[in-house]
Amino acid sequence: MLQTGKNSGRLRRTSEIKSSPVVIGDRVLIGSYDQNLYCLSTRNGSVLWKVRTDGPVHATPGIADGMAFIAGCDEVFRAIRISDGKEMFQVSSGSYTGASPALRGGSAFYGTFGNEVLMLSLAERRIVWHYEHPQRKFPFIRPRR
Repeated sequence: MLQTGKNSGRLRRTSEIKSSPVVIGDRVLIGSYDQNLYCLSTRNGSVLWKVRTDGPVHATPGIADGMAFIAGCDEVFRAIRISDGKEMFQVSSGSYTGASPALRGGSAFYGTFGNEVLMLSLAERRIVWHYEHPQRKFPFIRPRR
C-alpha cells in the first residue's frame, strides 16, 4: 500500500500505480491500487488528502470545475472536490471500470468491464444512456502501456 513517511509526510510507493498523475495548480492527483485517490503537493510531495474507495483506483481522474471524477474497480463513479478531498456525490456504474472518464459539457463518458460505454450527467448525478455493441462483447478499458 502507499503510506506517508513518519517524518516527511511524503508518499512512499508500496502498491501498484496504473493511474497517470494529473496536475492542477499546486496539486497532483493520482490513483492507487491501495484503494485511494491521493492529492499531493507539487512543492514537496506531501499528502494533502486522500479519499478511500472500495476498490483499486486504476484510472486517471478527469478534472472539471474544481472537481476530480473517478470511476473505479468498486463500480462507483465519484465526484471529489480538489480543494479538500470531500466526496460530493457518487453514482453506481453497475460494473467496475479501468477507463478514465472523458468530460464534456457537463457529462462524463467512460467504459466498463460490463461491455458498456456510459454517459453520466454531472448535474443530474445519474447515468443518462449506455451503449453496448450488439455483437461484440468486450470490456471498454484504456489501452495498456
